[in-house]
Amino acid sequence: MPLDDMDVLTTCSDTSYADNILKDYYLNPRDPLDDGNHNHKAFSVLAYGDTVWVGTANGINRGLLGQNGCIDWVHFSFPQDGISGNFVVGLARQVWGNTNIIWAVTINAEDQGEERGLSYTIDDSTWHTALIGERIYNVYAEDSLVFAASENGLWKSIIDDPHDTPMWALFEPAIQAILLEDSLVFDTDEILTNEVISFAFDNRPYYSQAVLWLGTLDGLARSSDIDGSNWQIFRAEYDPTDLYAYPNPYSPYSHNVLDGDGYVRFHTSGVVSYTIEMSIYNFALGNVFNKKYDSRSSTESLKWDGKDQNGKLVDNGVYFINLKFAEKQNLSPEDHWLKLIVVK
Repeated sequence: MPLDDMDVLTTCSDTSYADNILKDYYLNPRDPLDDGNHNHKAFSVLAYGDTVWVGTANGINRGLLGQNGCIDWVHFSFPQDGISGNFVVGLARQVWGNTNIIWAVTINAEDQGEERGLSYTIDDSTWHTALIGERIYNVYAEDSLVFAASENGLWKSIIDDPHDTPMWALFEPAIQAILLEDSLVFDTDEILTNEVISFAFDNRPYYSQAVLWLGTLDGLARSSDIDGSNWQIFRAEYDPTDLYAYPNPYSPYSHNVLDGDGYVRFHTSGVVSYTIEMSIYNFALGNVFNKKYDSRSSTESLKWDGKDQNGKLVDNGVYFINLKFAEKQNLSPEDHWLKLIVVK
C-alpha cells in the first residue's frame, strides 16, 4: 500500500519497477519516528470482484487488482479527502439501486481536527461524513439499511436517495418480554448498558425473516423485528441454580451503566411467584431501599442502582439484600439473603 505521504501507488506498470523491485518503496508498518508508515498498519479489509478496500492507521486505501496479482492503489486520508479521521477500524459495502456505497468507521488519530464518526462515498472517490462525534465500533449495510454499533447504542438509517444526507435513528437498549406459555407471566430481562460493541444482520434461510444480533458488555441480544421492539437476551450464568448478586463488589459509577446509572443484578432460580419483594439494608441493618417487582406488568430485570429510597447514592460498605419470593407452587414467599459490597 502507499506510504503515508503518497496519494497513489502504481504496481501494475513496468515503469514502477527497477530490477523487479518497486522504486522508492519500502514496506514498514512501524511508527513514522522509526521511519515507518501508519498506512502500512491495516485494521479493516473489504474485498469484492477486482476491488479491495483497506482501512489503516492513516486512512482508507482503494486497490484495483490487475494481471499477475498487481494492485494499483489510491490513498484517502484526513483532511484533504474529507474523511472524519485517519484511524479506520471498520468497512462495509452497500449496493442499493445502481449505487455502490462504501461505509467506513473513521476515528480520530493524531492530526488536529480529526473526529470520530462514519465516512462514506457513493462514487469511490468523494467522501462524506455522518454521526460525527459518535464512537462507532462497526458498521453493516443490507439493501437500503445501514446499521452502526456505537458507544451510545445501535444506530439505523434507511437510504432512499444516496445523494441525500442520511437521517439516523437510535435504538432503545434491548428489553426482553416473552410471554411464557400457558401463563400470565413474562420472561423479562434487559441489557443494562447503552454501549453496543458489535452488530450482525442475519438473513440465513434458517430464520423465517431477517434477525438482528447485538453484542454488548452485558450479553447478547437477538430480535426478529427490524425496529428492535422486542429482544431475546442471552447471557452466561455463573450457576443457573444459585442465588447471587453480580458484579460483586459493585460500583454504581462503572458497572452496567445505562443512561447514567450503574446497576447490580440479582440472579435467582426457581421463582414461581409473580412478585419479588426486595429490601436492602446497610451494615447497621438500617433499611435503605425497598421495591416490589411484578413479572405480570413490568419488563424490568431484578436490579439495584445503588441509591437509597431518596435517590441518593449509598455509602461504600457491605449491604444485605433480602429477596422475598416463593420457590414452589402453593408455598408462601420466603426470605432469601445476599451480601453485597458497594465500592464507588
